[in-house]
Amino acid sequence: MIEERQFLNFIPPKLDGVNLEEKRRYMIVAKNDFNGTIKMINISKLSGKNNKNLIKDYNVILEDHSPLRLPSFAKVNTIYTIKYFPELEDYISLGGKKLNEKDFNNILLERERYITRTKNVNEINFTKEEFMSKNKEIISV
Repeated sequence: MIEERQFLNFIPPKLDGVNLEEKRRYMIVAKNDFNGTIKMINISKLSGKNNKNLIKDYNVILEDHSPLRLPSFAKVNTIYTIKYFPELEDYISLGGKKLNEKDFNNILLERERYITRTKNVNEINFTKEEFMSKNKEIISV
């Protein structure tokens, strides 16, 4: 079962502002609704990013990035949504380990602050078919 604070690792069919042919992304599950909708937030590593991009008001640096291997940040300006389907379980990453509650709650708080401040509720939805067409040969890491 996919749970909040877990990471999924896949190639998103649609990604806000980035080349879709880029490598896989870690997404943290922000909400696993009772109606079967999974909402995710993009997590990106700090290395290789210039400071100008990191100081954007929607980026939240994780204090304790464990279980991720590298220091990372969350991009709270966009929520990615997909209806649950069993094959998503294959993309649970890092052995199902979860982000610590403090960083997770901070991500959610900063997401709400961002929405309140900007009035921007950016949500990208994708279907099982879109997901599988990008990820049919990907194995979770």
